[in-house]
Amino acid sequence: MLALVAGACGGAGKPAGAAKGAPPTESPGTSAGHPTTRAPVETVGTTTTAPPETGPPETGPPETGPPATYAKTTTAKTTASPPTTKAKKPKPWVPTQLQPTISQAAYALVDAWAAHDRSAALRDATPAAVAAIFSYPYPPGGPQYRGCSTPPANEPAACVWRSGNDLLSLTVKVLAGGYAVTSATLES
Repeated sequence: MLALVAGACGGAGKPAGAAKGAPPTESPGTSAGHPTTRAPVETVGTTTTAPPETGPPETGPPETGPPATYAKTTTAKTTASPPTTKAKKPKPWVPTQLQPTISQAAYALVDAWAAHDRSAALRDATPAAVAAIFSYPYPPGGPQYRGCSTPPANEPAACVWRSGNDLLSLTVKVLAGGYAVTSATLES
């Protein structure tokens, strides 16, 4: 490279300060006073790399322009944010078959439990009440109905069944158009 610069400045390929009459010296990257050439720069992904040096140029006079510059190897870090998804809210439970009385709403759930019919149970009982009662096996011989409370106005009622030492309590609420079971608890 030095020889190239010196040659361009009229130094005949001799480095500055070289003794007169001394043979020209070769700088690193030169061969017999000719500059070393490089192949075009290749780009791979986000990293730029320069290929290895090659031998002397084919033929022709050395270039007299400014010194050549070479690309530096760089790596760019990119951070991709994960795709955003909106969480779907569960649809609210809507009863499809409200019962006309408190006790009929409670009996409908117990009958669906006895038949192992969750879809029938969901017609007039909330998913939480259905999940709670269906988490227990239906007792052999079935539970015995003990009665429902009669609260004032539109307050929730409690209906109770007994099976051996177990006590099943269902909470029944009045909704527009009828009654539905909103919770179930089995106590031992």
